[in-house]
Amino acid sequence: MYYCITKKYQKNFSTKVITAIMAIRNNKQVKLQPKHRVLTYGYKTVPWLSVNGIWLEELGFKAGDTVRILTSEKQLIIELIEDQTPEKPTLKKRQ
Repeated sequence: MYYCITKKYQKNFSTKVITAIMAIRNNKQVKLQPKHRVLTYGYKTVPWLSVNGIWLEELGFKAGDTVRILTSEKQLIIELIEDQTPEKPTLKKRQ
């Protein structure tokens, strides 16, 4: 089930309804897929996660952005790195 609420239609819904719909919309459920990694002595199956969709753009992520993935026990947090200007290498003078 997927609901799309735009600002144009929000006036027709109560705040409670919008909050409930946004809660549904802001939670995504995807299945981890198996990926086979080739090793020198065979292969190993590892979990693989693909995250994509227009909803990422609606949350402020763009193609080409750099993100940080924070990890903890059974939890991943994907965070946009705001300052994405590449650092210029500084040359050190020899003494």
